[in-house]
Amino acid sequence: MLPLISPVVTLTLTVHGDRTEMIFHLRGFAGHPGDQYVYDGWSDALDMKKYT
Repeated sequence: MLPLISPVVTLTLTVHGDRTEMIFHLRGFAGHPGDQYVYDGWSDALDMKKYT
């Protein structure tokens, strides 16, 4: 049976002059640093230092 509640991801983008602030919020899953799953996966995907 599938869970009744699925994780929800919310991204909030706010323009600050020539920069954009991004706030990422994950609700419905208890990820933690080092889990090599949800927390680490999103952290790695959003690590802009790797792409600049």
